[in-house]
Amino acid sequence: MIKRFVAVAALGLAACASLTGPRTLTVSPGQIEQALTRQLPLERAYGDLVDVRVRHPVVRLLPDENRIAAAFDIRVTPRLLGRSYDGHLALDSALRFEPQDGTLRLDKPRIRQLDVAGWAGGDAAVLQRLGSFVIEELLHDAPVYRLSPGDLTYAGVRYLPGDLRVTPAGLAVTLVPQAAP
Repeated sequence: MIKRFVAVAALGLAACASLTGPRTLTVSPGQIEQALTRQLPLERAYGDLVDVRVRHPVVRLLPDENRIAAAFDIRVTPRLLGRSYDGHLALDSALRFEPQDGTLRLDKPRIRQLDVAGWAGGDAAVLQRLGSFVIEELLHDAPVYRLSPGDLTYAGVRYLPGDLRVTPAGLAVTLVPQAAP
């Protein structure tokens, strides 16, 4: 009788474990945009030469490339000139999970477009260096979404992000149950 009870209980536990398999969380472009907006404006100095300000993100999904695209307003202020130039920065980026703080972050961003009104011709090399600076110093590894404790726990089971896929509906994060200790 006891053996039968133990066998039935073991089967019941196995069935419960199968109910808590991988699940998918979808993060919408609007949620990514809101997370970026909370961090902006980003402002940095490029040496003693120029100040850069990035603000107003607009996010698009690139599911065929498994990347997201983001466009920003940018303001460049060369310190020697004493005036500011406004422009537009567009980039695309892969995403990765950072387990230290539970965030999804930009990974390997690439500049698609950088235009600054009043800068042209011979300033193209300066713009390219400026774009590299903005990517490396301001936007590389920028968090775009923080997973909540509720996202990472379900039915008493702890989950960790697995596959990250950009879909037409948003960023699909596969959450994989952790093995019990």
